Amino acid sequence: MRKVLSFLVAVILFCFVSQGLAQESFLIKVSAFTPEEIGILSSSGIKAYAKTADFYLAEATSQNLDYLKSSGISYEILDNEPEYSLYFFVYAKPGENISKYLTQIKEKAIVLEAKGERAIIKGHPRRIEELTSFGLELRLIKKKPLPLKPETELPFVSRGKVLAYDPLIAEIIQKVTTSELAGWDSSLSGEHPVTIGGNPDTLLTRYTFTAKCDRAAQYIKEQFESFGLTARYDTFTIPEVLPYYVMDIVSRPSGDNAWLGCIYSGVWKTTDAGNHWNNISGTSIYELWALSAPAPETLYGVGNYGVVIKSVDRGETWTQLSSPTSQYLRGVYFENGQSGWITGYAGSIYYTNNGGQSWTNQSTGVYNLYEITFVNDSTGWVVGQNGRILKTVNRGTNWSTQTSGTTGIIFGVDFATPNKGWVCGQNGYLRYTTDAGTNWVSQTSGTIQALYMVSAPDSLHSWVAGLGGVVLQTSNAGTNWVFQNPGNPVGSFYEIYFLDTLQGWVTGYSEIVHTTDGGQNWVEQTGNLYPRVNKYNVVAIKPGQTQPGKECLITAHYDDYSENPTNYAPGADDNGSGTAAVLTAAHILKDYVFDYTLKFVGFAGEEQGLLGSQAYAQKAQQRGDTIIGVYNFDMIAWEGNGVNIIELHAGTGASSQALADITIGVINDYTLPLIPQKITSGATDRSDHASFWAYGFPAILGIEDFEEFNPYYHTTNDRISAFDMPYFTDFSKAGIASLAILAQPIPQFKYGDANGDGKVTVSDAVYLINYLFKGGPAPVPLDSGDANCDGQVTVADVVYIINYLFKGGPVPGC
Repeated sequence: MRKVLSFLVAVILFCFVSQGLAQESFLIKVSAFTPEEIGILSSSGIKAYAKTADFYLAEATSQNLDYLKSSGISYEILDNEPEYSLYFFVYAKPGENISKYLTQIKEKAIVLEAKGERAIIKGHPRRIEELTSFGLELRLIKKKPLPLKPETELPFVSRGKVLAYDPLIAEIIQKVTTSELAGWDSSLSGEHPVTIGGNPDTLLTRYTFTAKCDRAAQYIKEQFESFGLTARYDTFTIPEVLPYYVMDIVSRPSGDNAWLGCIYSGVWKTTDAGNHWNNISGTSIYELWALSAPAPETLYGVGNYGVVIKSVDRGETWTQLSSPTSQYLRGVYFENGQSGWITGYAGSIYYTNNGGQSWTNQSTGVYNLYEITFVNDSTGWVVGQNGRILKTVNRGTNWSTQTSGTTGIIFGVDFATPNKGWVCGQNGYLRYTTDAGTNWVSQTSGTIQALYMVSAPDSLHSWVAGLGGVVLQTSNAGTNWVFQNPGNPVGSFYEIYFLDTLQGWVTGYSEIVHTTDGGQNWVEQTGNLYPRVNKYNVVAIKPGQTQPGKECLITAHYDDYSENPTNYAPGADDNGSGTAAVLTAAHILKDYVFDYTLKFVGFAGEEQGLLGSQAYAQKAQQRGDTIIGVYNFDMIAWEGNGVNIIELHAGTGASSQALADITIGVINDYTLPLIPQKITSGATDRSDHASFWAYGFPAILGIEDFEEFNPYYHTTNDRISAFDMPYFTDFSKAGIASLAILAQPIPQFKYGDANGDGKVTVSDAVYLINYLFKGGPAPVPLDSGDANCDGQVTVADVVYIINYLFKGGPVPGC
């Protein structure tokens, strides 16, 4: 199709894509967590988009599924339309079953699965967002493939001893006080003023989309720095609206004025070549696939459910026209403001000569049709399912079939001249004609990805785009095709559109990129589509002494929510409590020395779908960080029935379960009055630990009992006055001690220095004799009296010291 019809026609048309791969692409659940199983998943070619304790949620083709089946990996198909669907996890309140809300959910979305507290749904995001009015929580399942790799193995280095009761850990536990925890939580939840940046302030809310959230980040960072720790912001961006599935773009010949058509956010317009885009109010209800711009003022759009819309004021306002069909429409071509065609499923082709007031049926059979283009006032092509290439030479009165050489889906067609053009489709299908389609010659694309659109501004230059962010270009009529690099696409490309041999766009799953030099360089314009705001994770670091490259994290999200979040959201339990534990851990552990590096992290954006932790974990994986384990604490101060249950959500990973075992050991060894429940299968994925699971890092969530959950959750009554302070303190003790054990504390004493004076002399032997035989004080720590490092203090240590001092024996120590 000619994207710029002529210098007399002020605009253009464009179009499309298809749902054709729906027949062989699926959304699946697959449970595979051993290293061998994950290796099979990785080699299968599936794209994993989410990971829970029990399964991966992934997109797979028929070939992928055959491979899994032959390898003994079982899976469950949830949906057969993943290519153009948006999926969400929707959660009931902790302790509730999602079945309670299924009637409301089904009014807004399609339910693919509902089990326990969670459902997997798909649909239009604007409608799905309305589910939050029922107290439900949402998490978008982003279509960004996750790394498929097993969890990092937990290296337990015991320094030559069995991990058991350790006076050093007991000392750390004793330093965790109720008063300190309460002080941090009161400051974070607005109970009293605080000083931030040298000025007084009161944190009445920490809702992510407020300035107070950023002030809270600054407050936390300044506290870390006051402890003498190095602290920094880990910045990430949050879009307020995402125009998922940017399916088409049309432009005036200059490229300054252009329009986007999206499935889930309607129409967007730019007047400066895409430097800024504005969403057109009222259009987000339309699920659009294709646009056409045949005249300076007039535009058309088509989409799902037979929708046809029209604008006569340069795309500022749109009106829905009476449609000739309820079938999904995929292509639109108007030669002027009045005459044009629309195409779609079930062989739909309709023509109008009165601006869409009435339509003439030109349908051709039952196969789904996609792109349509004309090269003059009589000659045009339509492509579609089952290798369909249809041509007309009489404005669609008759359509004849051309030989395509495939039974697969052909998605795109464009002609540079009346005789020279390309078609593209599934499995890298690419063909070229120089005789108006009488013969189509196969060209080597160099990819097996589905190619969705072709754009040919002249007979030598052409571009093709498709799945996996593929962009191909030829400058010699397809004799050679070369891959271009449009950046780092999140998903797939559905449209490529060149005004000439230099200026063009590629649009896709959630992005748009622009070039002015023929694709040698591309500029990402997605950030111009909608407002973005910077938000801040806060990270403090205590480097390890012997193995600083290995990291142990204690984390909590500091943002919060309520029924009035922009004005008042104290969030004392959710999650001032977890953040207070992180601050307390930093304050105490700064004074100790560890083998591994400690990181104390506060996340923003948790309430909007784990945004801060997802950004952090992704960057950690990209950097190659070696994260030994993550202790994430989220709501640890409410105890409704006095039983003192704490839940440790570890999932099915062996290393994550080992982290929970450390905490259980702390509770038992140091007689903390808590009842730990380790949850493996069925562990929740609704807090920040799940972001680390997704990238292969061991992590657990520590949280209060789901069965007796805080009734003030996400309300303005979530205040510290409702806390069970002893429970809060003991929970924090267990978590901080677990982190200390994981990081391998290094005793700050000399073996044999029983009296603690910093040197080993005969007085230490006397000190041990008094302790062993005369009831004298014990060495502090006790290990300092263990001169021979056999794990106990006995008379043998006295002999060891004497041999060292007077007979040239070995130096005390391990």
